[in-house]
Amino acid sequence: MTLKIIPVGAVTAEKGHRIEEKTLNDVAKKINHLSEAGSASWSLNYSIPVIQNNRIENFIITLSLTMKMPVWANYTNRPEKEKKEWDRFYKALRYHEDQHHELCRRLARMMNQKLLNEKNEKDFKRVFNAGFSKFQTLNDKLDEDSGHGTKQDSPFGTTVIHLY
Repeated sequence: MTLKIIPVGAVTAEKGHRIEEKTLNDVAKKINHLSEAGSASWSLNYSIPVIQNNRIENFIITLSLTMKMPVWANYTNRPEKEKKEWDRFYKALRYHEDQHHELCRRLARMMNQKLLNEKNEKDFKRVFNAGFSKFQTLNDKLDEDSGHGTKQDSPFGTTVIHLY
C-alpha cells in the first residue's frame, strides 16, 4: 500500500500567462480579465497490481501536482515601486496556489488511510471515487471562500494588485 506524491517537496511553477503590458496598472487590468492569474492542478490515480482470491493485496495511489504562474515580460524595465508590488502580488498568488496543493496532499493522505480498509475492488473504487470528488469540492470551496485569493489572509496580503 503506497501513496506517491509528486513532487515530494515544493512544486516548481511552470510559466503560465505571459503578460506583455508595459505598466503595472495595465497588468492589473489584464489580470482582472483572466479567469485565473495562476493555477494549481492535480491528478489522482490508482493502480492495484496485486489481487489474490478477490482481495486487494497491494495498491498504489499517485497524486501529481503542477502549477502555472504568470510572467510579466516588462518587469525588469519598470520602476522599483512597481516591481515591489508585482513581487508582493506574486508571493500572495503563490501562497494561494500552494494552499490548493497542501489541501490535496492532506486529502491524499486521508484517502490512503481509508483505502487501507478496503479489500475488494468494488468498495475500493467506491471509496476512491468519493475521495476524488472531495478533492474537487474542497478545492472549489477554497477558491470560493478566498475569492481566488482576492480575500485571502496571507503573509503577503491578497492577490489584488495595489496601484499607486
